[in-house]
Amino acid sequence: GLGRVLWKSGRRDDGVAELRRALQLDPNGPEGLYELGQALAPSTESVGLLEHATRERASFTEAWLALGTQQLAAGRVADAKKAAVAAERGDPSSVAPKILVGKVALAEGRTDDAVRAGEAALKIMANSAPAKLLVADGNAKKGEIDLALEAYQAAWGLDHGDPTPLVHATEACHSAGRETSAKAFGLKAVQEFPKWGPAWAALGDALAAQGEKAAAKDAYQKALAGDGPVPREAVQKKLSGLP
Repeated sequence: GLGRVLWKSGRRDDGVAELRRALQLDPNGPEGLYELGQALAPSTESVGLLEHATRERASFTEAWLALGTQQLAAGRVADAKKAAVAAERGDPSSVAPKILVGKVALAEGRTDDAVRAGEAALKIMANSAPAKLLVADGNAKKGEIDLALEAYQAAWGLDHGDPTPLVHATEACHSAGRETSAKAFGLKAVQEFPKWGPAWAALGDALAAQGEKAAAKDAYQKALAGDGPVPREAVQKKLSGLP
């Protein structure tokens, strides 16, 4: 409990130290394994701790969700699918497992299943921003850009602390050739989140497509210097291709 409080209050190193001490006292305690796994995420050690937690308590939905989320981010889609199924089996009436199931479906190219999972989550919690985002991403992959944009705007309206809807809307418009809209969403994203690298990268694509090379170059440079998961090699290649 002390480790959790310290970690969540911003004292990460102190929190991790206490959580490690808890595991020394109870090496197989699922709660301690889960809490330390959360504190160290994302990392190989975190995945190992969460896997251990789920072995110790097969019905530990939160641990399955955390594990599946990391596995999906690492491209381990098959493993993430197993974790998502286990999470939903452990708590079939909750939103988060259905969203993870939908994200896995999206990664597998099953866009209709992804949208259905998002809609199922919305039936449980109508104001779930992650569920709206999942529906938006599914529709975008299907080429239903108008439906996707409606859902992206709804997701952003429900959670102004998450840049993902604006970034994904920028990317979706760019993919659909709607560069004016892509630029508008991208500008909104960097205005709201000026240090978020993925927002600058998406805006750079829209600007480059409109021939605004100097502005695109600036956006790509800010993407590389910003926070968040940026495909650095791809962005650097785009930057190098601009005069």
